[in-house]
Amino acid sequence: MKGLILDDDRAICDYIASALDQSGVDYQIFQDPVEALGAIGRGPYDFGFVDIHLPNMDGLEFSRRFKIQWPEADIIFITGYGDYNKAVQAIRVGAYDYLQKPFRRLDIMLCLSRLIEKRKLFEDQKRMEVLKFANEVALELMHELRNPLVAIGGFSRRLSTGKLAEDTTRKFAHIIFEESVRLETVLNDILEHLKGGARPYVSGVPPPHAAVGPGISCNGSSREMLERTNRLKDISDRKRRSAMARTTRKTKGRKAAKASEPKKHVQGRSQAAISASGNGIQKRYLPDKKICQVTFRLPKIAAEDAKRVCVVGDFNDWRSDAAPMKRLKNGDYAVKLELQTGREYQFRYLIDESKWENDWNADGYVRSPFGDCDNSVVKV
Repeated sequence: MKGLILDDDRAICDYIASALDQSGVDYQIFQDPVEALGAIGRGPYDFGFVDIHLPNMDGLEFSRRFKIQWPEADIIFITGYGDYNKAVQAIRVGAYDYLQKPFRRLDIMLCLSRLIEKRKLFEDQKRMEVLKFANEVALELMHELRNPLVAIGGFSRRLSTGKLAEDTTRKFAHIIFEESVRLETVLNDILEHLKGGARPYVSGVPPPHAAVGPGISCNGSSREMLERTNRLKDISDRKRRSAMARTTRKTKGRKAAKASEPKKHVQGRSQAAISASGNGIQKRYLPDKKICQVTFRLPKIAAEDAKRVCVVGDFNDWRSDAAPMKRLKNGDYAVKLELQTGREYQFRYLIDESKWENDWNADGYVRSPFGDCDNSVVKV
């Protein structure tokens, strides 16, 4: 434990210090509250003995500022005879106790022993709450890790029999690949979190970007990890919904403008033969109507700073290297494929071989049979 003693009377400071020395706690002595405020940033502090009547600044005002920086610290006010009203105000601003002059060494020792016992109980409670939140985070992560491991193990054992049809073998291999990517993504998120400065709770030291106070029941790192784990589940859907809302408004405006224009013919085909389902997918049917040139386009916002983006789906047996996309000048990614008409194809975008993303303007979405996710659908 560490504390401060603030009194303009040096004799009183030394008297309190002698009792603290006997208890083995660390402390600093100040006689000027302005000087003390300039030095308390080098804490942490667990308690303070503060005189109410001080030069340059009232003891109550000093305590308010002190508690802003170290909200868990306990204040023991030193009051003179007849300062009962001041003592009541001190309790209201968060004082733990007060000593009325003249006080005895025994009074200081009893006050300090109660303070030490309170801090011990507080630390025990804080430790239990931190462990509770750590267990919740661990359970959430174990759930995220267990599912892909079970899928990889189960389908690998079935593949090892060598008695499966070619289509089934391809599907099982795709499952193993997708679950491996999912597992790698979770592990990378954990590593990034740890590299970002996650560290255990230390008594009296506020964690980064979080204040430590009675209302906080866990350290900043545990809370941050729990929130991050929950955010991972819906960030993709939120991006897709917001982008779909924007593109829907743009698409409606374009359709209204096109509706007022006369139909044109391009190389013997009407404009109606060229259809688009939004910014993500554009279709151009060839004259024989058996082949459709489909341009897949992923906006920049969905793959910020990506090094490699591929479109993977039924049309290329879900092979990750079959259809790499080209990065355009505006940052979008695009690739053109020729697909047989009269079919529906499921697909997704694979970003840097570690992250899956759906097309925000696909013709539809269906539940993937190989994982807890949706696949995009293109109809030609």
